[in-house]
Amino acid sequence: MENETITVEQTVEWGLLSVFCLGAPASGIDEKGVQYPLSHASLSAEFPLGVSNHIIEPKARITVRKGALIVGWSCRLVALFPR
Repeated sequence: MENETITVEQTVEWGLLSVFCLGAPASGIDEKGVQYPLSHASLSAEFPLGVSNHIIEPKARITVRKGALIVGWSCRLVALFPR
């Protein structure tokens, strides 16, 4: 997946959001509207930096420029981005 962005609406106060790479490491990841934002980060299975982040804005945005991600929030799998 290249240059893909999703927007997640905050459904509960301090809702959780987790981002995992799917397979090979993913890079160019931005997370905005969350407690621990990322900018041009890289994620791998060995270094799951995007786990258990809190949504603090009405909408959070997750962008990946290269690789595959699974994005989940509110305790359920929500989106699968294939390569």
